[in-house]
Amino acid sequence: ALINASLMNLMRCLREMLNHQPKKRGGMTKGGVVPFRESKLTHMFMNHLTGPAASRTSMIVNVNPAADDYDETQHVLGYATTARSVTVSEVDYNRKCRALAKESNVKLKEEVSQVKSLAK
Repeated sequence: ALINASLMNLMRCLREMLNHQPKKRGGMTKGGVVPFRESKLTHMFMNHLTGPAASRTSMIVNVNPAADDYDETQHVLGYATTARSVTVSEVDYNRKCRALAKESNVKLKEEVSQVKSLAK
């Protein structure tokens, strides 16, 4: 039962990552937080899905062609379709890291100037 909950959280993370992707034709992306910390599985995969290794991460899906497992196979293929739609390029990752670092530096400089002005 816990693995199913973790897989559902992984699906929620993948869907949220899909919502954060730049849309084709210049569309805007939706905001929101990717819930990586809601399960041990997603927390463990966080760096593989968002870090420098994300452009090299693959998911292997196993399906059973038996007629008895049709519903399960269809569910797994839907899961795989969502996972395949999520793309993270190393260039995008590096660009986002630089933007975050620049933003952090600006905030840090503002805080330092405030502390210096209070010290006078």
